[in-house]
Amino acid sequence: MEFRTLVYFMEVAQKKSFTKAAASLHISQPALSKQIRLLEEELHCQLFERFPRQIRLTAQGEAFYEQAIKVNFMKEQLLDQFRNYDGELHGTIKLGVMDQSLLFAGRILAEFLRQHAKVSLELTVLPEEALHDGLARDLFSCVLLTEPCSANDCDYFALPFTRPWGIIATATSLEGKEGIQAEDLQTMNLAVPDRLLVRNLLAGWIGGNERGTRPVMYYTGAQEMYPLAQADSVQILALEPDGLPADLVFRPLVPAVTSRCLVAWNKYRLLSVLEQQFLDAFSQHREEETVTAEAKTSQNGENRPPAVQTV
Repeated sequence: MEFRTLVYFMEVAQKKSFTKAAASLHISQPALSKQIRLLEEELHCQLFERFPRQIRLTAQGEAFYEQAIKVNFMKEQLLDQFRNYDGELHGTIKLGVMDQSLLFAGRILAEFLRQHAKVSLELTVLPEEALHDGLARDLFSCVLLTEPCSANDCDYFALPFTRPWGIIATATSLEGKEGIQAEDLQTMNLAVPDRLLVRNLLAGWIGGNERGTRPVMYYTGAQEMYPLAQADSVQILALEPDGLPADLVFRPLVPAVTSRCLVAWNKYRLLSVLEQQFLDAFSQHREEETVTAEAKTSQNGENRPPAVQTV
């Protein structure tokens, strides 16, 4: 099997047509069909169901397609790393991040890119579930998760830095408050992260009664809520940001609730030299012991690292 055969297969799978795939690859349709038949013979299975006007992947084809994506991704990384090799790191890091996780890792990323000028960063901000899906499909080199979060089927370690949770709002709406207590939330129009684990954390902080709060909106990006906060329409539950517009302030929860950032990667992924050095840049700041998902089991049976809560 050659790499080009995998490319042919992936193109057919994506276009769902031998004709369209052949045109995209600039080869004849009979030649492409022959390559796919030879691949099926080599694998001793049928990859496509062929109909008069369409084709679709078989179950074996779906499984092979997932692996082909990984192999092609690793090939591209290898080529990037050694193309015009001059002893320096080359290539692209594909990093997935949750909202506000860069608050913990921004300086580490900036320093790594400063030291390795020929490395590029492809950064994607996604909800936690999508990040886990991307890890499983090898779409990311690694991801940054913010507690409370799940770390199922990942290897990971926690950065030792913590950030407090609190409320972002106008100074007028928080006048006289140096900290936010549970009873203060009862009169607020809360914008809360669209994450069940955060809502559970909030419920635990106020004593297990989430009805004591008034979430009126669930968000995926804290900064997207700033205009509504500036209009006094909502008060935002979020981690303490590095900077805020002049008309907004941050007040921490009292008693304090803090979170860390986890650097996670697919435990079954064969890391490239670039990816390993990228993780090493973070591991210089890690806590003493690497934590794996199996080492932390929550009370409800879900594997996840606990949020750090000070009560």
